[in-house]
Amino acid sequence: MSNRVTHARKLTLPGGIKITNNMDEFTPPKYTKVYADVPGAFMGKKVCVGYEASEWSVTIKGEMASVAKGALKDGDKTVIIYNENGMNKHQRFDAEHTMTGEVSMEYSSNKMREQQTLTLTGQITKHLWVDNGVTITDVDIDNGKYNIGGEQFNV
Repeated sequence: MSNRVTHARKLTLPGGIKITNNMDEFTPPKYTKVYADVPGAFMGKKVCVGYEASEWSVTIKGEMASVAKGALKDGDKTVIIYNENGMNKHQRFDAEHTMTGEVSMEYSSNKMREQQTLTLTGQITKHLWVDNGVTITDVDIDNGKYNIGGEQFNV
């Protein structure tokens, strides 16, 4: 059982923009397997034939257009880095997601006396996830490199 508690987070955008406060939530890239049916004599089975396209998102409160511009200006070459650290059973942990790909943005409605939120959503062309020095995921779609959850796929 894990007792992981995050104490600090940082989002780094192109142009040297760093956000440490007002991050509402970060959703890392999700890797969903695609299966094909393999008929059998008595019982068939399913085999993994690939993965669906993956995306990440982060919601930030009260940030201005300069953040959105920084996230959008490099097109499909945009590199976003998300870092977090904290404690897990009295041991420090550090995790980092480096994500490359096209980013889109969406502002929430603007209400009086409430901070407007900006949601950035990115499509993955590259993703490197390192947790406590251990590589969990290393994906580079353009170069056919796929190491997802420790499983290596050679394409």
